[in-house]
Amino acid sequence: MPLKKDERKQKYISIMSLMLKGENKKAFEELACMCGEDTGLFVLADYDKAISENQLCQQAKAGAK
Repeated sequence: MPLKKDERKQKYISIMSLMLKGENKKAFEELACMCGEDTGLFVLADYDKAISENQLCQQAKAGAK
């Protein structure tokens, strides 16, 4: 069931607060859960895997320069 405007706003505020605290993994999980609640489309992504793949890409770009 889609979230109401105020519910969505509160969840985004909570997620941004986690990001500002540096709790990125928890923010990622909360965002994925919120998207699932709001749209019914759940994100099947793993934070640790996404971060490690991003770091590998960054290293490859740095090595290519």
